[in-house]
Amino acid sequence: MVVQIPHSYKEGSSIYPHIHWQQTGSLFPVWKMDYKWFNIGDLVPATFTTLETKTGIKTWESGNLHQVSSFGIINGAANSSGGGISANSKGISSILLIMIYRLDNVVYGNVSGFQFDVHFEKDIDGSRQEFIK
Repeated sequence: MVVQIPHSYKEGSSIYPHIHWQQTGSLFPVWKMDYKWFNIGDLVPATFTTLETKTGIKTWESGNLHQVSSFGIINGAANSSGGGISANSKGISSILLIMIYRLDNVVYGNVSGFQFDVHFEKDIDGSRQEFIK
């Protein structure tokens, strides 16, 4: 999928991707997110960075739970930015190329993903110019 960073984004601030999904048992799948993030005028990175998550924000007790899992591990190591992706000079209209998938043998069968989204810090409702704050 492709995500364009909105004009309300506070340039240079971290972003926080997560997935909403249906949990039907006590075990957690391993969700993976591969991404490339680049500004207008940048070269598209040759390789993806991989994030993963295997926890949720709610405790499953029974039934079909609406669960949310935040991507907080980068390439197998804990992410020091608290689950966010550090922006390092990323701006409005920058692009995230994203692949979401499962890679585990923990939960057998299908796991329904509902929605993927990214939380971000805002500073103003838009931008004063088309591509410049």
